[in-house]
Formats: sequence, C-alpha cells, structure tokens
Amino acid sequence: MKLINFLLLIFILIAAGCSKDEVYSKNTGSDSNTSKTPGGDQGNSKKPGDNSDDNGSTTDPSNKAKSYVEKLSYQGPVKRPVDILWVIDNSGSMRSEQKALASNFSYFIENFSKENLDFKMAVTTTGTHKNAGKMLNNEADLTSTTLRKDREAFIEAFKQSIKVSIDLEYEVEKGLLAAVQFLAKNKKFLRKDAHLNIVFVSDEDDQSSKTLQASAFVKYYQSYKSLKGLVKVFSIVNVRTKDPKNYIDESIGKRYIEASSMTSGLVSDIDEEFYKTLLKMNEKVLTLSESIPLTYRPLDVNSVQVYLDGKLLTNEYWEYDLSNNSIKLLGPADKKGEVVIKYTYKK
Repeated sequence: MKLINFLLLIFILIAAGCSKDEVYSKNTGSDSNTSKTPGGDQGNSKKPGDNSDDNGSTTDPSNKAKSYVEKLSYQGPVKRPVDILWVIDNSGSMRSEQKALASNFSYFIENFSKENLDFKMAVTTTGTHKNAGKMLNNEADLTSTTLRKDREAFIEAFKQSIKVSIDLEYEVEKGLLAAVQFLAKNKKFLRKDAHLNIVFVSDEDDQSSKTLQASAFVKYYQSYKSLKGLVKVFSIVNVRTKDPKNYIDESIGKRYIEASSMTSGLVSDIDEEFYKTLLKMNEKVLTLSESIPLTYRPLDVNSVQVYLDGKLLTNEYWEYDLSNNSIKLLGPADKKGEVVIKYTYKK
C-alpha cells in the first residue's frame, strides 16, 4: 500500500510541477503561458515587447494578469450530468456526524428527480489503508435512475454506505489523497462531460502530505476533465478553533477549505445542522448543472466576452454567477452551439 501511495504522490507532483500544457493536455481552454513544442522544450518565439500568444491572449506585465479562453460545445438548455464522490472521515470521532449525515440525506437530493438531474454517487473514506480507493457502495444503487424508481431504497442504500466502519488502527485523515486513490481506481465512475463534485466530511484537517499543498491535489482532480471548472470541492469541516480540552481529535479543515476555495466550491461548518448544509449543497449542485463553469475567477466581469457560434453576445444574453464562478446563457442565446468565453484572471 505504501508503494501505491508513493506512486500516486509522484503523479500529483508531476501534475503540480510541470507546464500547464503538459498537465492539462485534455483541457480545451488556453492561457497566455508559452506553448511546448511536441518532443521539444518550452520556448518563446515572440519578439521582445510582444505580449500576445497564439490565440490572441495577452499578459499584462504590470500586474501579471493573464488572459484565458474557454472553448466548449454547449448542449443548450439541458442539465449537465453530475458525478458526486463522498469522502467520509472514518476516524473514531466521527460516529455522530456520520449518523447526522445519514438522517438528513433526503434534504440533499430534494428536487433532484423533479429537476430531472442525471447524477450518480460513490462513497469512500478518508482512510488510505484498508479502504484505499475503494467504492463502498454498489454503484447501481446510487443513481438518478434508482432514485426515480424507488426513493426509499435509494436513501437507505446511501445511509448504509456512509456509515463507514470506524478505523481505530489507522485513523489518520487523508481525504485529499483518498480522493486521488478513488479516481485512479474507479475511472469508469467518471463521465466525460459531467460535473465532478467531491464532498469531504471530516472533523480534522487533511493530513495527506506535509510537502504537497492542497492545490496539487486539486490539479490532479482537474486533470480528469476537459474543463477544469467542472470540478468542485465541497467541504463539511470544522471552520473555527475549538477548546482542545473538549475536542481533542478535532481541528480546522484548512486544506479542505483551500481546495473548496480554489474550485469555487462550498464550505460548511460540520457543527451546523446537517439539513441546512445539505440544502445549500442541493441548491449549488442544481445551479451548476445549468451553467458553464469557468476555470479561473475573472478580474473584471465587465470585460468578459461570450461568443456563441462566433457571434459576440451582449450582456442581456448571459449572466455571471459570482458564488459559482460560472456563466449562464439567457433567452434565445441558451441553445446548442459552440461557445467561447474570453476573460482575464490573476493567480
């Protein structure tokens, strides 16, 4: 198992350290970094003072703002499928939280059937030993098809799946790594053009690596998607410091929160009533399924340009959602076609 973890960490390091063209070769977006010639080293053939790239994007040397172009085949006013991975803390302090999540789960799937959302779910644990990368549920039990056929059976299947066995021997929470292991072992779970929502539920911070930042793991998740914005991290974690006398095994989920922030996901306090948290998640999942996620957060929304089949759309035909960092086409523009979105961002 240590060898597997080591190899996965090597892959993450490669993803975090190499050029964007190498890491995101699957991505249809492009930024203003220099391109890599196949089989050769990176180079810059531009003349001094020329800040444009091959796509007409520019870099502003004064504030390091970069331009970015998102390109996709938009399918019109239909909801994009959603794949949801639950990563549940299986350490000794999580019994009550697992029970609360199971008891309130119905709030999360509220309106999923009514809105005809095409989704499927999987459950794994933050433990990277006994259950490393393992799907703890029967995949067929947690799909939109199953929900429509038998709602009660669907809810019961989820409840049984997330009541993961407490691991007292190996209770170090490594949720970010656990998600990597799951994705590496269950590639068939992922659908090409679907949203990927990764939900971490833990009362301690991630301890996957002392050297790798949360951003390295996020980049690995995003490498599975043609549009990096399709990946969202939801974190149900501790968000405030607690009295160590009463909460010995709990800490602020800083690394999970960072991953959520990077992906314009959602952060909720694990001590908040679970039905409130799950209702917020429900709303976000449904909203995202109807929008076009952006890879980066635009510096200036007023400078965003949206094209449909080569035609520049005026502001009345699209809107920007700040909380989800996404674009939604409106009215007659909400139809099938080739969409290009241009904007500037700053890391």
